[in-house]
Amino acid sequence: MPIESEVKSPEMNLPDPVNRPVTDYPSLLPLMFVTHDKTLTFKTKAGKRRFRVVIHGAYNAFGLIGPEMNGVAILSEDEPRSVVLRCIAAQSTGYFGPSRAQIALWNRVCAMEWDQFNEFVLEQFKKSQSRV
Repeated sequence: MPIESEVKSPEMNLPDPVNRPVTDYPSLLPLMFVTHDKTLTFKTKAGKRRFRVVIHGAYNAFGLIGPEMNGVAILSEDEPRSVVLRCIAAQSTGYFGPSRAQIALWNRVCAMEWDQFNEFVLEQFKKSQSRV
């Protein structure tokens, strides 16, 4: 488990997920409709590292909202406005909330130790590069 874990970031007030339209959820631009948000802190050889793991329902590309760009995303809290990975386990649209697979992946990532987390990020980055 990470050395620290915070389910909600203090600046985000997530609404109760029961019977809510996805558009009621806050955004972390460019990620929109964030339904799950957890900050993880890891102790590494280089010092503490902080990441946010979220599930987002859409992506804001300079005003063009893309609900097909959804899924689990990892943001670096050490580097402001730095999206490490996005759209992991994407589904056809994010307008209907996260899928069970996205929630399961989010839970799995949030429970990882540093070595597992680091390996997961590198593996997902390689997969995203091979799609380009």
